[in-house]
Amino acid sequence: MANAKTQEAGARDVVERSRLGDQNAVAIIRDVAKNAAAGSPKAKTAYAYIEDYIKAHPAPSKFSAEDGQKLGVLKALDKNHPRVVVPVLMSLPESGNTDLINTASVMLAQTKPWNTNKVKAVAGCFDGENLEIFRFGFESGSNSKHLRQATAQMAPAQIGVLCCGHCVGMARKLQLARLPQVPVSILGDMIGWEMGC
Repeated sequence: MANAKTQEAGARDVVERSRLGDQNAVAIIRDVAKNAAAGSPKAKTAYAYIEDYIKAHPAPSKFSAEDGQKLGVLKALDKNHPRVVVPVLMSLPESGNTDLINTASVMLAQTKPWNTNKVKAVAGCFDGENLEIFRFGFESGSNSKHLRQATAQMAPAQIGVLCCGHCVGMARKLQLARLPQVPVSILGDMIGWEMGC
């Protein structure tokens, strides 16, 4: 019985540490899952405890149901017309949740490559001053201070346009940063500095 309690405590510990971003805990869970799939009896038992803990204690969501619907539109980006996607991206700042904007950028980066034509299709939804705001957001990278300064002088609709450009620009930069010949500093000067690039 003590062994079961120890395994339950271990599962709780590794799951909660992984939720806090502990990369060692994430690697442990990944290895246990891999070994369980390969047929290791110990790993199967350990993974069952991990799964049981996750089912009994789901991670709290940072997003509302409406946020989840918006992310669903972005996840299916390649099936949706830019005129469907752009209003969703423009509405993200209304939530006040920067995690939602960061998540949107990452989800967009998981779609087909953001080549020039794909970017132009989204940019084509804007004209005049809004097109310039979109371009500014697109080029801004991860410089949140730069973005905050810009939004302090903008109306809510313009902030939405800036967010749209920022999300598309970050998605493209995330895709490019995965390429071996592109330095990670493409994501932003501070990221490059922190990574020694």
